[in-house]
Amino acid sequence: ISLDSLNIANQDVSLIDLCHALEPDRSKSRIRDMIKSGAVSVNGDKIVDERHILSTVEDKTRIKIGKRGYYEILVK
Repeated sequence: ISLDSLNIANQDVSLIDLCHALEPDRSKSRIRDMIKSGAVSVNGDKIVDERHILSTVEDKTRIKIGKRGYYEILVK
C-alpha cells in the first residue's frame, strides 16, 4: 500500500492512526485494545505501547494487525 494513498505524512505518525488508515472498518478503541494485547507488530516487533509514534515510515515497512492483517507500506 502506498503511503500517499493513506493521506498520512511520512514523519511522526501514531501507530493508532496508521492502523486505522489501513483498516478503516476497525474503531480506534478496538485498535488501541489490540495494541495493548500485543496483536500489532511493526517489522516483526510487537508493539504494546498504545502511544507509540513512528518517527519515520521507511520503504517496505511491514505492519501486522491481528492474525490476518498483513501490510507493507511503500514510500515513494
